[in-house]
Amino acid sequence: MAPDSFPCAVFYYDEQGTKTRTFLGQYVFMDDKKSDFIYGERSIYAVPSDPFCLTTTHKSEDTSSNKVWDNGNVLRIEVVGSNVPFTSYMTHNNFEDIVEIEELDINGDPTGKVTRMYNWEQAFELVYPDEDDLLEKDAKNGIDKFNPASSYVQKVQPFIDFHSWIVSTYQNQAKFQAEAA
Repeated sequence: MAPDSFPCAVFYYDEQGTKTRTFLGQYVFMDDKKSDFIYGERSIYAVPSDPFCLTTTHKSEDTSSNKVWDNGNVLRIEVVGSNVPFTSYMTHNNFEDIVEIEELDINGDPTGKVTRMYNWEQAFELVYPDEDDLLEKDAKNGIDKFNPASSYVQKVQPFIDFHSWIVSTYQNQAKFQAEAA
């Protein structure tokens, strides 16, 4: 079950005929993974006639005075490797190392191509903002992904710091409680 979902059983009640309930099935309603509003990936602007901010505004209506949520600092990371020390928050060792991974074809055979990535990217994936958008901006300025001044490094640094802190509290509940307060 997805975190932003709810299960339900659906019935049909025949009011006019047999007065019986017919079971139609079990369903799980969930937010679309691409839903930018749900995950905070879109700035939200208030509309006077819509106190719950459910109305999508036009760019001409979006001003700093009616901005309710600013997506400028949103960072969404997805776990892609479960049951590994990084995603279990048990170690931060070699987390920021740059590794070279040999790409495989659909049969699992080496292609001869190598992908460079941070070691943590084997366990987590940057979902928002899109990595390609960050890298494209930097490429125009001659900055690669691994440069400390790159948009990518600057954007993911809070996640790296968070991971390091969580790991530092591993098996130390008193430290976690004191620092999380």
